[in-house]
Amino acid sequence: MNKLTIGTVSFLTDLPQSTIRYYEQLGILPEALRVHGQRRYNESIVVTIELIKIARRAGFSLAEIAMIAHDEKLGSSLSLRWKSLARGKAKELNESIRRIEAAKRLLEAGTTCECTDLSSCSLGMIT
Repeated sequence: MNKLTIGTVSFLTDLPQSTIRYYEQLGILPEALRVHGQRRYNESIVVTIELIKIARRAGFSLAEIAMIAHDEKLGSSLSLRWKSLARGKAKELNESIRRIEAAKRLLEAGTTCECTDLSSCSLGMIT
């Protein structure tokens, strides 16, 4: 039964109403049933939004989330679509971690640097 208003969904998911409407516009969320012009949602929308929030925290873009949710070309089931994109996202995150760790090493080394000019500084050699 579609009985939740957009305000209720917003409250339950801690997501602004504008974001819920935007996700509908992108096709990430199904278009809501309208009752007297007001959006009405099934209770399952709360779970769907929580899954979207988890995917966002994992680093997935909205386009990737739309593919997970709806793109049958990536696999015949939701789990296959998730696995396909998750493998790629894990590689991206590992590369980001590598770059961040290198930047951290450089910053830490820079706290002890006493070079007077760039030509004699060895910080550029740290990775």
